[in-house]
Amino acid sequence: MTENRSPLGRAWTVADRILSPVEIAAAVIAAAMMLAAMVLNTADALFRYALNSPLNFNLFVTENYLMVGLICMPMAWAFKTGGYIRITFMLYALPRLLQTILLRVGLLASGIYCAQLAWLGGYEWWDTYSTGSVDMGVYDWPWHWSWIWIPIGMGLLSLRLLLTCVGPRHGLEVTAEIEEGAA
Repeated sequence: MTENRSPLGRAWTVADRILSPVEIAAAVIAAAMMLAAMVLNTADALFRYALNSPLNFNLFVTENYLMVGLICMPMAWAFKTGGYIRITFMLYALPRLLQTILLRVGLLASGIYCAQLAWLGGYEWWDTYSTGSVDMGVYDWPWHWSWIWIPIGMGLLSLRLLLTCVGPRHGLEVTAEIEEGAA
């Protein structure tokens, strides 16, 4: 692959080099959350059946904190590495220019939608953080730790979608081998 020497090509390369490590870090955080969820659920089962003393906080922590993070955080990395579904059976019947236009419009619309989700998630996070919202029970759990993962994950996905939208054509292509291997 030859390097693009245009100012837009260089700007895209710099933006991709900045965003890629952040996406990897978010995916690593999600992996740590998945590991924590598995350890908590395993420990809960062991304590429940071996000692008749379950971990009372396990379900709440797993479903309200860990699951939200492990779903939202790796989305941009998953998109970049091909972890998405693209319906292309009609795409290859179109001229190449129209294919590119349709893919870029789809990426732009998706990027704007994810940016809106990030914005609204950030608003909810700020609202729960500034009001000190908690779930009161045996333990008081702050809700802002549940909301923080949505604006981060959706914001990263939005940036990746928009960056792919304005990026080089090869970032839009899906090879037939990948599609056939998934079938």
